[in-house]
Amino acid sequence: MMDEFLKNIRKISDTAFPNKNQIIEGEKFRFTVISEHILRMEYSESRNFIDKKTQIITNRDFGKIDFKIRESNEYLICETKYYKFKYKMNKKFDSKTLIIYSKILNDELSWNFGDELKNNEFGTARTLDTAEGEIKLEDGLFSKDGYTILNDSESVTFKDGWFTERKEKYQDYYLLVFGHDYKIGLKEFYQLTDHSNLIPRYAYGNWWSRYWAYNEKEINDVLDDFDKRNIPLSVCIVDMDWHLTNIPKEFGYGWTGYSWNKDLFSNPTKFIKSIKKRGMHVSLNLHPADGFRPYEDCYVSICQNMGINPKNKIAVKFNPTNLSFLKAYFEEFHHKEEERGIDFWWIDWQQGTKTEISDLDPLWILNHYHYNDINRSNKRSMIFSRYSGLGSHRYPIGFSGDAVVSWKSLEFQPYFTANAAKVGYSHWSHDIGGHIMGIEEPELYTRWVQFGVFSPIMRLHSSNGYYNKREPWRYPLLYETVVTKYMRLRHRLIPYIYTMMYKNSMGGYPLVYPMEFEDYNLIGLKNQYYFGDSLIVTPVTEKTNPFTFHSQSKVFLPKGKWYDFFTGELYDGNKEYRIYSQIEDIPVFAKEGAIIPLSLDDLSNNPTNPEHLELRIFPGNNSFDLYEDDGITFDYQKNNFVITKIETKYNNNHLSVMIHKPIGNTNLISESRSYTIKIMGLDYSKEYYFEGLERHKISIEIKNVNKVDFISKIMKILENSIIDTEMKEKVGFIDNRYAPRRGGILNEDISIKEKIKKIESLKFDEVVKRTIINLLNNII
Repeated sequence: MMDEFLKNIRKISDTAFPNKNQIIEGEKFRFTVISEHILRMEYSESRNFIDKKTQIITNRDFGKIDFKIRESNEYLICETKYYKFKYKMNKKFDSKTLIIYSKILNDELSWNFGDELKNNEFGTARTLDTAEGEIKLEDGLFSKDGYTILNDSESVTFKDGWFTERKEKYQDYYLLVFGHDYKIGLKEFYQLTDHSNLIPRYAYGNWWSRYWAYNEKEINDVLDDFDKRNIPLSVCIVDMDWHLTNIPKEFGYGWTGYSWNKDLFSNPTKFIKSIKKRGMHVSLNLHPADGFRPYEDCYVSICQNMGINPKNKIAVKFNPTNLSFLKAYFEEFHHKEEERGIDFWWIDWQQGTKTEISDLDPLWILNHYHYNDINRSNKRSMIFSRYSGLGSHRYPIGFSGDAVVSWKSLEFQPYFTANAAKVGYSHWSHDIGGHIMGIEEPELYTRWVQFGVFSPIMRLHSSNGYYNKREPWRYPLLYETVVTKYMRLRHRLIPYIYTMMYKNSMGGYPLVYPMEFEDYNLIGLKNQYYFGDSLIVTPVTEKTNPFTFHSQSKVFLPKGKWYDFFTGELYDGNKEYRIYSQIEDIPVFAKEGAIIPLSLDDLSNNPTNPEHLELRIFPGNNSFDLYEDDGITFDYQKNNFVITKIETKYNNNHLSVMIHKPIGNTNLISESRSYTIKIMGLDYSKEYYFEGLERHKISIEIKNVNKVDFISKIMKILENSIIDTEMKEKVGFIDNRYAPRRGGILNEDISIKEKIKKIESLKFDEVVKRTIINLLNNII
């Protein structure tokens, strides 16, 4: 009888046959017109062409694609809508035998095979370990020229679910001609390499993690402190000290371990149950590099599984290319811990980049088999590991590594996270607050948390230094209050986040993606990104100015109308703004018509489908399909999901909102679900309340839209700034909060440009002056 591990890895087909009608082949070459955007190019002296799946490629049949082919002298010429190639038949690919022509942009660009490709827009990188600020990124799927090349020549293939080294390392390349159409590019890349499945719903809540030798009481004490403050957590990670680390010298280092440290965790099963009772999920850290050594609890069973005599007390070396090792690795340790209650594994990185098979990274093996193993009991797959190259989007979630605690690190992470969409990578998880070295500052920590709330995975983490602080209450009250507010907001946002991640799993954009995905002209805006298709976020990555008590951010809002997500203030689009934020603020903008579902349930640790929902509505025409399921399985054939369509129509200052009756498995949501509809952008508060799963509709006349008032923002800056009071009076004031009071330059009946000129002439702190002038420029 086939054992469980082998049975599970053999579930998936090994082959990825091309469409026979799309193949052009000769004695030593084969071209496959996979789509109008993708071409496979193969040259093999032995004509040993491969139709197996590889590490990257899982599908080569996109159906019938039109193309033209002809021969001219010694050359073969093939052409599709977006590319053509000219090939000197049966010659090895090089700059003289194969020329590619891209037709997707205005000009027809040519590239000689093997020449350096420039202007790549990059993708992501394996790790941010020890990084402080910007690092070099790997090439991505897109370029400014409109085309890129994917080299699959070194990838291993599969037989019965197990990887096999290619008999011949021949030329096996893919031409990707996506232009600047990221939507088409990602859709076809996912079709070529498989999509990223939806992970469990709980993963989108707040995670607690710290590199620290906790005992079971200490960990529960920390979690009690979060509960007392009503700060929700959905995941608890126990870092490497869950296992024995102080080991006999003859066995090497204590990074690798598979035996619970009973001095810290006297009863592991009881400990895990204590976490589960909180509604949380549990993960343990792994460093597999040193294999299984004789002191491990599972050593004897590992040896027996592999046919090794345990009496010899020889370490079972880590060898992921050995099927017997990997089978024992899972069955004799991981499966048993999962039965105890471990939900997923943190596959940390100590095992290097080499294996017995050339060019095969052990990290990729671990990611692939851990991900495919954990779903053996119809459980939705998820791992937590490092990025292992193109195709890694199939194995969420990514751990970005041990970044330095600094403002430079924080400044780079929004761009790093968003740009990963250019290789289809949707689930970066950073050490929120930073990991090593640096200076622990309450403001830096708070800004990092705000970014974490508006990122794919929100995971607090730090190194094991005493002074590394990630518990909000270890900082002064102001910062604790702000962090608490945003961590609660993260759990409220899950209905929106989960729907966006579902759309990504169906071939759409990742949750976080760059501005140029919607408008290529916006390329280069590194510190702002889309958070789903309805919100733009600009994390604050600059220190508060000591004179104005505000931080400055630049944001460019695309065409249309945009609303402040928190206040509802209206901004005109197609314009750059200087935004000034106090510590409690992060600039988040909702496009006109945005429908943002938020949970109104008590902030429990287990973020299930809420019974009470807030629909935050921003005037405009739109529809939103709220996606929900059981959060654990992913089976459409069993109708295991429910979709609630919400529509808005806005015409002649009249807004109507329609909540349609849910379709699908309505047993997944409460029959008494309530909706609070909050209309944003008005100069007065307006809310509506409904109960039940029947159709609901409201109509409202919008008389006045709450347009952003930059003069009020200047007043706030002046009130807080540290400059001479008489100088503040000269700059001016317009205050309607009590009795109308006006004066100074701001009150003068002159143009904005003239006000700027007069304020420029005053002598006071340059930072405060420049802040006021920047805000006035926002009005022009």
